[in-house]
Amino acid sequence: MRRRTNADKLSESESISGSGAVLARDRVEALGSHTNRTTIKGKADEEMVTIGIRAKPTAVTFVVVDGDEIKNIEDIEIPRAFDTPDALKYVRNNILDILREYRVEAAGVRVTEPNAQSLSIARIQLEGVIQEAFASSSLRGYYVGQIASISARIGMDRADFKKMVDGENKLNIDLWADLSKDAREALLCALGAKNVLA
Repeated sequence: MRRRTNADKLSESESISGSGAVLARDRVEALGSHTNRTTIKGKADEEMVTIGIRAKPTAVTFVVVDGDEIKNIEDIEIPRAFDTPDALKYVRNNILDILREYRVEAAGVRVTEPNAQSLSIARIQLEGVIQEAFASSSLRGYYVGQIASISARIGMDRADFKKMVDGENKLNIDLWADLSKDAREALLCALGAKNVLA
């Protein structure tokens, strides 16, 4: 099994190179030089490596940001053959590997809203094990974010957060239109992590 990247969404002129990092067994190369050129205009205030994570029942999307550069955007797909304990262990180990590989200093995980109309037990379990991985790592800080808290951390209105997830590019982020909604939420979460140590 391997992590699936968003490289399929890139045009031929933006294809990935072989400069990505292999994190562990069952992994593919990360988005290499393409993501190194992707920038977040006006967001280089704090030069630190952050990660934002968005879970769903069958996969975890993460975005690694270094200063104003997006270093990686990927999905960790959980093998269908895994039962719940093995799936949680798989995600935990992958998250810890990613944190070490990119030397991540601060992190954020987008969690389920308390007033969600339908709760996914599998997603909530993943969010819990991601938090445990953060606590077991060498991160300098991390946060657990819902829409309101992520919005506050990046200095935007809650309504603007939802609009950005739906496709508006209020922060002028390169390739925003090419990202999935989960990747957009993870990226906003990573930007919020820049304020964890403040």
